[in-house]
This record gives sequence, C-alpha cells and structure tokens, in this order.
Amino acid sequence: MSHPYVNCYEVAPELGDIYGCSVHSKYACFASSEGSLLTFPFSQIEPPYTALKSEVANSGIHAISTSQTSKYCACVTFDGNVVVFDLQTGSEVVLKSVQTVKSPWSVKIADEILFVASLDADIVSIDIQKDEIVSKIRKSDAACLSIDTAFNRTEVPNVVETKDKKPEVKQTEPVDESKNESNRPIMLLTAHSSNRVRITDVNTERVLYTLPTHVSNVRKAVFSDSQTLACVVGDKSAALYVVRGAQYLGSLVHDAVVYDCAFNSDDSKLATVDSSGTLRVYDVATLQVIFKQQVSDLPLFCVSFVQPFTPAIQGAAGGVVLSGADGVIRWFREA
Repeated sequence: MSHPYVNCYEVAPELGDIYGCSVHSKYACFASSEGSLLTFPFSQIEPPYTALKSEVANSGIHAISTSQTSKYCACVTFDGNVVVFDLQTGSEVVLKSVQTVKSPWSVKIADEILFVASLDADIVSIDIQKDEIVSKIRKSDAACLSIDTAFNRTEVPNVVETKDKKPEVKQTEPVDESKNESNRPIMLLTAHSSNRVRITDVNTERVLYTLPTHVSNVRKAVFSDSQTLACVVGDKSAALYVVRGAQYLGSLVHDAVVYDCAFNSDDSKLATVDSSGTLRVYDVATLQVIFKQQVSDLPLFCVSFVQPFTPAIQGAAGGVVLSGADGVIRWFREA
C-alpha cells in the first residue's frame, strides 16, 4: 500500500476530548469536551502553534461549523445552547430573536445563514450546499424549515428573520434538473437516528431524495465540496452516493465504528476516522484505501482535508487534520 501522507505536526492543547473540527480557507477550528473552541489561523500552523482559545461552555461542545468566508464559527454545546463566534475577533456574536430549537444537536453555518437541527426530531447530522446559498436563500419566503419541525434558520449577526448489489432509489417526486441554474434547488442533507437520510430543497421544503443508507446506526452525512457526492457513516461502514438521482456507489467496510468523514476539494479522495483510532484515505474512483494508519489507541471523532499549507511549511502540500478522545490534533501533509 502506498503512503501518500506523512505526519507533519502534532499538538496537544490539553482541552480534553476533541469532538469536532471544521476547516476552511483561513482557519481550522476544534471543539473540546471542556467547552473550549480552539482556532488556528493557517498562517500559524507551525511551532509554537499560536491559536485563539475561546471559552464557550462548561458542558463541552459536540458540534461545530465554520462559514465558507471563514468569518463565523457556530457551536452546539452539551447543555443545549447554540453559540456563534466571529473568528476574526474571537468575540461571541449575540443572537437575538432566534426561534428556539429544542435539543439542538447539529449545526451548519453557510456565510451568514445559520441552520440548527434538533435531536428531538430524530436528526443527528445536517449538511448543506455551499454554492450561491446566501443569495438564493435571501430571496426565499420561508423563515423556518418544517422538515420534521426541526430546523431554525436565521441570519448572523443581525438575526433578521427573512421568511426567507444496487438497490432501488426511493425518490418522492421526479426532480427536473433541466431547469436553468437559477431555479435549481439548494439541497439540505439530513441524517436521522432512525437510519433515514434525506436530501431536501431548502426553499420549497420538498424532499428530493431518500438515500438507501446501507449503514446501520447512522452518525453523519456530508456533501462533497462540489455537492456532486455524499457520504453517510455509521457502524463499521461508510456509504458513497452521487447526489443527483441518489445513486449508490458502494460501501467502505471498516473494522470499527466510523465517526466522521470528509471529501477533499476535488472529490477525488475521502477520509474517515473510527473508534479504533485509525485514519483511512480512499480513492473515490476505485473505492480503494490509499492510506491507512492507526494514529491513536483511543477513538478519533473528527477529520477534515486542508488546502495546501503555506510554502514555508514543508512545501505547498495539502493534507488531512484529525483529532479525537486523546485530545491530540494531528496534521498529515501530502508526501
């Protein structure tokens, strides 16, 4: 097996377990069991690991999302609060007039639009298209998505409520994708603890597709950056799909519970982490493992691809960032 990644740097910030990471063009953010949010500017991902630490909650943080502009980071705490930070200043953004979502569990922030999903409504994970999402949503007339009565959508920071074997594919209605770009749906991907995975049009609230999951105990579902592909993870498996038509591509069998997955920027690779402390990177075209390494004796909870490091940091290679129950943040660069 080839080894296209090498361990570049490790840092142990002593924040407890790291439950989530979110990486975009300027920042890498990590959420801890002790309630801290650690933010690394990419220009400083090298010793001495200069980072901004924000105290969010005493109860710990279990879900985070950063905006595509790298301006905001949204967190969901174990005591049921949703907190948003301005990454440039490290200050909390005060959310006014936010409709309360009972038992918030998953969060997604796209530029200045915040989505919150409720565990009470059986939803364990959400992801959303990133292309042109803000301009399209602001033309919408819906303020709150009624998918399982679980969602709240609001603007940040002003919080102006703008009513703004292959199995058979289950599809609620035919989707006309021959329409021009301005009429194409903005897709929301939801994973449910009942093992349903749905793709819904944000503006019309219509379920476009229900994915055949092929995964037990679904934990997370994510879009690729291009929204061409989707991945669903759960107990010892990750399933891949083509979004249009919800076409099932195949399953990636693991030896342990899969906690997280991430696509690279051109959809050619998929990374997964699991309860055995193992990082795997797959070639999406062949569904073959191209890199596998057990990096910890404890579970790994989060993984993300990063864009190329600055030239000063061992060349301009991209890489993978991951962390988990040992609290160590690891950066692997492309060899």
